[in-house]
Amino acid sequence: MYLNTLTVTNVRNLEDQAVLFDPFLNLISGGNGAGKTALLEAISLLARGRSFRTTRTDSVIRRGADSATVHGLVTGKSGQKHRLGLAKTASGKMQIVLDGDARQKISALAYQLPIHVLLPDASDLVLGPPSGRRAFIDWGLFHVEQDFLEVSRSYQRVLSQRNAWLKLQTSRKGGAIDSDDDPWRQQLLSYGTRLDELRLKYVERIGPFFAAALEALDANAVIDLGYNSDGCRPGSSLSEELARAWSRDLKFGTTHKGPHRADVSLLIEGRNAQTELSRGQVKLAVIALTIAQAEVLRVERGQLGVFLIDDLGAERCRHRPSGRLQLRLQRCDCSFDLRNPKRLDNSAHRSQRFRQVHPDPPRQPADRAD
Repeated sequence: MYLNTLTVTNVRNLEDQAVLFDPFLNLISGGNGAGKTALLEAISLLARGRSFRTTRTDSVIRRGADSATVHGLVTGKSGQKHRLGLAKTASGKMQIVLDGDARQKISALAYQLPIHVLLPDASDLVLGPPSGRRAFIDWGLFHVEQDFLEVSRSYQRVLSQRNAWLKLQTSRKGGAIDSDDDPWRQQLLSYGTRLDELRLKYVERIGPFFAAALEALDANAVIDLGYNSDGCRPGSSLSEELARAWSRDLKFGTTHKGPHRADVSLLIEGRNAQTELSRGQVKLAVIALTIAQAEVLRVERGQLGVFLIDDLGAERCRHRPSGRLQLRLQRCDCSFDLRNPKRLDNSAHRSQRFRQVHPDPPRQPADRAD
């Protein structure tokens, strides 16, 4: 699949921008403040309903505007075309349209437009909290496992209901409550066990692609991926962990064990990779994880998705100036010379399967009347 066209209104400094994309490779160029990153943000808004730079909607909307809108035309792997649209107000209200149907959720757009984002400072996937790694795995599962979304939503719903029930028990003064009295235990076990199974299998699937990408990037590190299931001890089940944590859950009014506390581990000879890797190796690990996820999507859905790469060379060449990054994008091998990102050595460029995009210069906001 690929993104054919994009129309952007009031996203940061882009007041009214229409772009025609090449199916294979597009370079967005311009001076500082021209709107290069804003154009990538607009694609992220359309595909995920949020920016990759901030969670604050009002900061994404152009100053003086009430809302931002993004429309795109996507061609699927079989040639079918889909029209995607999203409007978002400063208060966070969102309207989503897919092929003229305005009764859609953001998941409908995300499925039609899978994106992979690579940023120059994107180290949080490796060094950040477990929530980021869970989100990374869950995004991949959403695109390749049919029942993931229902399982994940059901687990979150039951978890919320159980936590509300636990809080209610802590506020009451009465006799001791046994774990058998927990009305949400069985559903939590059912959905939680299935969610763990899906995540574990996905981590196992991306492992070989991750290892191959690390080697191709000359990362000089062998990193093993693992899934730490719901914060459990090795060999322990979710049922056993919930039983052990019952008194603590009841005391604090929240669930301490489960997939919502899980993490993806990165190990070098059994040691935590976060403390072993250099800064440059961390960047390469993030790139390798992103490539691995794209490869799983290609193998299982027959498509790679859209790569959004923001000034990747600037950060990469700072650590390994002789390095090169090679990505297989659909039917085109693209090799970016990261010592000079403006130079391209790829079959797409030589055969003119390449487009350079220049955002329109931003207009100065009009003076407001007193």
